[in-house]
Amino acid sequence: MRKVDYLLCIMGVVLLTVQMACGVLPKVEFVEGANKIDVMVGGKFFTSYMHALDPANPPVVKGVRLAKPILYPIHSPSGVILNRGYPFVKVKGERTDHAHHMGMYFTVDIEEEKFWGNSRNPLPAIKHIKTNKMKGGVGKGTLSTLMHWVGMDGKVLLEENREMIFSAIEGQDQYVIDFTIILKAVTKEVVFVDNKEGMFAVRVAHWLNERGTGRYLSSNGEETEKNVWGKRAKWMRLEGQKEGKRYGIAIFQHPRSVNYPTYWHARGYGCFTANPLGQYAFQKTKKVKNPQPLNLTLKKDESAQFKFRMLIYEGPQGKEQLDKEFENYDAIASVVVPGGKVKKLANGFKFTEGPAADARGNVYFTDIRNNRIHKWSTDGKLTTFRENSGGANGLFFDKDGNLFVCEGDNRRVVSIDMQSRVKVLADKYNNRRFNKPNDLWIDPKGGVYFSDPAYGRGEKGQDGEHVYYVTPDWKNVIRVIDDYVRPNGMIGTPDGKTLYVTDRGDKKTYVYTVNSDGTLSNKKLFAPVGSDGMTIDTEGNIYLTTKTVEVYDRNGNKIEIIESPEIPANVCFGGPDNQTLFITARTSLYSVPMRLRGAGRVSGQGCVNIPAGYKLVYSQSFDEAESLDDFEFADAAKWKFSKRGKSGGAMEFLGPGKYKPKVRSPQVLGLLSGELLGDFILEADLFQTGREYGHRDMCLYLNFQNPGEFYYVHIATHADPHAHNIFIVNNQPRTAIAKKTTKGIDWGRNVWHRVRLERDISAGTIIVYFDDMNNPLMIANDKTFRLGRIGFGSFDDSGKIDNLKIWAPRVVKSKMNYFEKT
Repeated sequence: MRKVDYLLCIMGVVLLTVQMACGVLPKVEFVEGANKIDVMVGGKFFTSYMHALDPANPPVVKGVRLAKPILYPIHSPSGVILNRGYPFVKVKGERTDHAHHMGMYFTVDIEEEKFWGNSRNPLPAIKHIKTNKMKGGVGKGTLSTLMHWVGMDGKVLLEENREMIFSAIEGQDQYVIDFTIILKAVTKEVVFVDNKEGMFAVRVAHWLNERGTGRYLSSNGEETEKNVWGKRAKWMRLEGQKEGKRYGIAIFQHPRSVNYPTYWHARGYGCFTANPLGQYAFQKTKKVKNPQPLNLTLKKDESAQFKFRMLIYEGPQGKEQLDKEFENYDAIASVVVPGGKVKKLANGFKFTEGPAADARGNVYFTDIRNNRIHKWSTDGKLTTFRENSGGANGLFFDKDGNLFVCEGDNRRVVSIDMQSRVKVLADKYNNRRFNKPNDLWIDPKGGVYFSDPAYGRGEKGQDGEHVYYVTPDWKNVIRVIDDYVRPNGMIGTPDGKTLYVTDRGDKKTYVYTVNSDGTLSNKKLFAPVGSDGMTIDTEGNIYLTTKTVEVYDRNGNKIEIIESPEIPANVCFGGPDNQTLFITARTSLYSVPMRLRGAGRVSGQGCVNIPAGYKLVYSQSFDEAESLDDFEFADAAKWKFSKRGKSGGAMEFLGPGKYKPKVRSPQVLGLLSGELLGDFILEADLFQTGREYGHRDMCLYLNFQNPGEFYYVHIATHADPHAHNIFIVNNQPRTAIAKKTTKGIDWGRNVWHRVRLERDISAGTIIVYFDDMNNPLMIANDKTFRLGRIGFGSFDDSGKIDNLKIWAPRVVKSKMNYFEKT
């Protein structure tokens, strides 16, 4: 199997149960026609996204209209049609009722607008407006569309953005469709009718329904229409038999979808429907005491998200298999790691705010009413960074590790270095003091945006509550927003091109284009809520703090809610791998482990910032043969200067020589001589020149005490107990210590790779990045060795090193040699 196939499998792109082995990934393709888009898998027809009728091939039932886009027909992997043919074609044995039950569809009534049952009238109707994305590929294809829900008066009530991801693996006898549907009220408030008719539905073939051979099974373990109808369940399966073979359709609702777990309008005659909005109708029919109406209401510009998966399969699937399918679905789509819980880290504060992470992942935050700035370190320790903080609120680190602070009581924005030296950045505009600086963001150029509301002040310093920009040279303060009621939280994208700012006084959040001079333009409504603070992840999702933490995608669609035990004030990403969300909420500091990483801790070159107090202690481009004089080698005969580096020359090793370690450990070592390092950050370019096999590797050495005591990072093609890990050699054969690693990497041929190694002695962390400087390749935690040498090599392979840089807070000089000169 190719490595890329394996990675796609484990990432869940093909969406298989954990019991299934990965097979060959067929190509998913789209073929667009005048009224439909065909979906092809491995060259075979799967289904069509049909948004209009074909005049040349009209339905067999006269007068029938297509009042909503549908998927029709739906084929199993072997080509068996699983949905009803009526009203398009006549099929022997099928019922000819409910002409609006067409293929697979998504609709529901809105107040007096009968979207669900319409199949005869021009309106109301869900109209296909355009195709936003149509991209095929190996193993999966994505189709995204824009639709308008048009009422009887011809006005648009809802805008629907629908994403459908079609996935398959050859030989697995199943197809998957993942639906993400965002409904947004665009002209007025919209109220969805709370009844049993709706919402995510498929009308199945007659042989598959319960009056044929089919049987429903719910995630609760209950079977048949009698026992599953009108009840809540995470998933529902309908499975039947045709010509001696089992076929089925399973529908899953994602936990981040509206009103999870959904109710089921699962009828024996074949209307198979997940209806999260029919709460009152189902509770009343089931004679639940005091049934509660849902009546989902969207105010103008508000949106709701519906997420479902449809599994089309051949062969029997029982509860255990489908439970595992659901676990995979839950894990892939959430921004939080599977099973991730909000955890209280510290409490006893009066009002926590302004979290910001330094380059190491330590999180600084303010306790406004106690007038302090605290630090939560990556090793779980709480300390006070600054007393008498001037009413500090929002915090942010610049690329040099300086902490920028909005001092609300002092009415200014300042910069504090790690020696606690304070420099005033801005305290006036037009010779008048600011109101109460609140939150800030630093762009890649070093310019600073900050909000200046007037919370708690009887008299304003300025003529209103505005947003300002301090130019990168710190010489000018520009007012960039002057039309807000009360500005507050803000965050920008790492490229500096987009800024999000909330007007908490007007309960709205806007997005702007950042111009080259720092001014803002192209103001657009991003979310219909105000926010105290915000942050951003690597996928561009924006996290807003309201009564909960609300997560919006880059298009302004609310995709998730993270509940907090206390009302959150602000959020940031931090931790050693930048994959923990920290929440300041009233009297406490909380954290939650995330599937995604924060997008804020990157420099202009895409690397994690260099911490405050670190300086460049060694730099080598290997352009001269004499550059190798800086290193000590286990066998110097196997090391040489190469004229063919990434940029100029390189240091090259040719494989193992005469050196034989006393315990099982690498045989090829080249150590930087003369310097001992404890905490450090190393960056270099690596080029592997050996043959392709499972243990094809290169090594990085750190905290090297002697040939029997050191750590090494083994970067290899495939991982196993002895490869692709972080190891400790402590006078015995190497032992793997990484708590996180991957399945391996692809060295390729004639390819240079960028590596970054971070060591923090106090926290015990060893973090390795490989090409992707946002996502760690490996992480370990160990404090056995401290000061020591660093170097490069391999277990028994060959390669090159170029463009080496090392930053550290201190260096200890040492003339000790460990190897005999050859």
